[in-house]
Amino acid sequence: LYEEGVIQERVFSLYLKGSFYKESYEGKLTLGGPDKDLIRGKKITYANVEDDGYWLVNLHKFVIGAKVWAHDYKAIIDSGSSCIHVPAGIYRQIMDEIQKYSGVDLIDINGIKFGYCTTISVFPPLQFVLGGETFILKPEYYIIKEKYSCMLLIDKSPLYGWWVLGDAFMHKIYTIF
Repeated sequence: LYEEGVIQERVFSLYLKGSFYKESYEGKLTLGGPDKDLIRGKKITYANVEDDGYWLVNLHKFVIGAKVWAHDYKAIIDSGSSCIHVPAGIYRQIMDEIQKYSGVDLIDINGIKFGYCTTISVFPPLQFVLGGETFILKPEYYIIKEKYSCMLLIDKSPLYGWWVLGDAFMHKIYTIF
């Protein structure tokens, strides 16, 4: 499209509206640059792409409450994944911290964490530092709430040592590639 002059830039953007909690699944793909209406008056944060085959960026740190994981992790921004996938080496620590913060006992059913809860407000916001900017993900973006249970959209990463920031992350963050 770029070579044919149909689009001005070799850029596309993805907007996923709402959250899983609110069951809104609308979205918008824009070819040739960002949607001007969606970025008007907003700050754009750039993260260097280290491998455009994977949209691999540096995740400088991850924070829950006062607990910080700072390691300059690698993270793939992936619209083909619904969850946030955490490196196996720190997955248990993160789940323990979420459980401690929320007071909700989490159980594992086929690799997915569930807990008995009446509200998601007890769960912590998750903070991701990318490109020098902190992105805060409220519980409504990483939890699916059913009547008396909460399902966390956080899983172990299938890629050794890498994070995968899927739709749960992208529902909050307008992403420009």
